[in-house]
Amino acid sequence: MIFLGLKNQNLSQLRVTDRVSEGGHYVNKSTIDANFTGNLEKLDKYFSLMDELIIIDSSEIDHKLLLSLQYHKITYAVNKEELPLWFIQYLPQITSLLK
Repeated sequence: MIFLGLKNQNLSQLRVTDRVSEGGHYVNKSTIDANFTGNLEKLDKYFSLMDELIIIDSSEIDHKLLLSLQYHKITYAVNKEELPLWFIQYLPQITSLLK
């Protein structure tokens, strides 16, 4: 699984607005908010079911690889101090894997 994270719901809303302006589908704010937190909570709860997980911060134009797991072992990770707040706040079980 490749998970693309964003720093906040506002950025997610801006991306929806851009998509709509290009003919894409609309998503209301309450759905964006629920998906933002819900998807992170589910990822943190069920990541152990995945053979491979890659988490990327896509908040900026240049995306940043944060973590790669294969069969529950870290194959790549940024320093814990470099993790964005959304990662630490919403992915506590995954964060605890990092030393």
